[in-house]
Amino acid sequence: MSDRDTNADADAILSLVLNHATNYIWEEMDGQVLLYRVGAHKAVHLNDTAALIWKLCDGSRSLKDVIGVLGEAYPDMQDSIAADVRSGAQMLLKEGALVRTAMA
Repeated sequence: MSDRDTNADADAILSLVLNHATNYIWEEMDGQVLLYRVGAHKAVHLNDTAALIWKLCDGSRSLKDVIGVLGEAYPDMQDSIAADVRSGAQMLLKEGALVRTAMA
């Protein structure tokens, strides 16, 4: 795979608009976020970064927009935010907690 292909893949990922899957509910308690899969005996504990990504992926913004929002909120973390958002979103997609959607 060439650098050009890799950059195109990265751009495609950043343009994704994600939303909460309808078969997951979330609960926030004492600063901890848990996602529960409805109809299954499954819970996913989100760390602080994943919880922010989950909350911001509401179908109204792309991953690039999520990175921008977090970059403004945490300017000292600029170097790691993009990688954290990509990996967190990929984990939540793999779990089925986030789904690809058209922008609202």
